[in-house]
Amino acid sequence: MEASSCAVSSSAGRVFFSGDDSRDVYSFKTAERTVPPTFSVFGEATDYVTGLAVYVGKSSDYLLVAQSDTVDVYSTKFKLLGSMKITGVEDAEIQGLSIYQGKTKQYSGGVLAFAIEYEEIGRAHV
Repeated sequence: MEASSCAVSSSAGRVFFSGDDSRDVYSFKTAERTVPPTFSVFGEATDYVTGLAVYVGKSSDYLLVAQSDTVDVYSTKFKLLGSMKITGVEDAEIQGLSIYQGKTKQYSGGVLAFAIEYEEIGRAHV
């Protein structure tokens, strides 16, 4: 397994990761060790996972799982809590996910950042 997305929840004591072209989210417990950790499938997303991030809440953490043009929000027990659909660029695919939880001038609750991949088809440039 080669991880392409990774996120850590210190309150849950878990590392979450996923590979390319996979719906599976894997997990292992955080611990100091000198041997590789044992990991297992933690949950299965509805589509291929394209990014992972953890939002640190007041009472618990939330696992954000990007898939194509949607970000699903899960508890750290992999219970689906809600979804966000990314709009504005047709046929765009989220590639990577990051959360900045600090206050900014425009966004007091922080920022969800992501990269997108898309192809511009059928447009002639003169």
